[in-house]
Amino acid sequence: MKRKSFSDIVEEKLETLHGSLSFSQVSNLTSHDKNDDKYYKRMDFEDAKMPRMSLITNISRGLRKVMKLHLFNFEVIGDTKVGNRHLVININYFPGYKKMPGYEYVLTDFFLGCVEQERSFGFSYFR
Repeated sequence: MKRKSFSDIVEEKLETLHGSLSFSQVSNLTSHDKNDDKYYKRMDFEDAKMPRMSLITNISRGLRKVMKLHLFNFEVIGDTKVGNRHLVININYFPGYKKMPGYEYVLTDFFLGCVEQERSFGFSYFR
């Protein structure tokens, strides 16, 4: 799902950072501060583009295989300088689902599928 993110940082500010910027400093700025600050470029939520679903699916499959988890979430941001580049910035192995539209149905289907596989193949996700 699409969510609001940090504003882009202008080149002049990046040049003065000597290679680093604390995310806590960025996230603690209010929307008002970011909009008035000459170092932050405002981006309208509607202008943000979702990555291809195939990319999200491939990332999900890779993370599932490496982490050996079936329930997790991750956050992806787009690189505005390189239009087709996306970065995974956060992986949650015990996420909340209340912001996910229709999460009740997704989780119910998932758990029912686990029970059906256990009956069919004799193994359990829950042991």
